[in-house]
Amino acid sequence: MAKEIKREPFDGRAGEMRDSPWMASEDLEGINSIDLVIANVYKNRDVEFEGGRSKDVVYSLEFSKAKRQLVLNGSNRKTLVGLYGADVKNWIGKTITVYVEEGIKVGRDIKKGLRVRASKETNQAKTQEKSKAALDSLKKS
Repeated sequence: MAKEIKREPFDGRAGEMRDSPWMASEDLEGINSIDLVIANVYKNRDVEFEGGRSKDVVYSLEFSKAKRQLVLNGSNRKTLVGLYGADVKNWIGKTITVYVEEGIKVGRDIKKGLRVRASKETNQAKTQEKSKAALDSLKKS
């Protein structure tokens, strides 16, 4: 006798239907961007992606309130280095904005992809630091 299928209504986001530990642009459909706090940086070995593609080593970011990790490609890694420096320990606890960008070349294909940038919070803090430094330099000795 066949096992009975258990059904329940689903009214979540389409991205939740993917069985993957990795973030994808589909996860942000309709949102376009989200601010996330970096909880950890990981070096993952022997990783297999959807479609059977595999890589020996993949670096990723874990976020404090997201169930999926962001695979760090070269562009996003360079952005983070520019924001917070080359020592990845300095990235932990920082808030970044993850957003969808169209027109990213992946092999021979042009696709949507995820990019990172400084969050508004980070930009405001940097502006305040620069303003304070400028004011300090103008003060009389």
